[in-house]
Amino acid sequence: MGKTLTLDGKGIDGSWIFNIANYLTFSANSTVILKDVTDNSTIIWNVLGDKTGSAGYTTGAEARGYINNHLF
Repeated sequence: MGKTLTLDGKGIDGSWIFNIANYLTFSANSTVILKDVTDNSTIIWNVLGDKTGSAGYTTGAEARGYINNHLF
């Protein structure tokens, strides 16, 4: 069963920053809902690499926002 993550901007400019270690993976039937999010809002998904030098990565996502896959 998928999960739902709702980002509620309440109609004002806002920012969300997600710092995720190694992998950003969305399971089947998962949904991210942008509720009352303005065009001037920012959503950043920082997918961090690990100490061995491997870059992070993202799978199974169709997303709105910035997805940064980078080294630790």
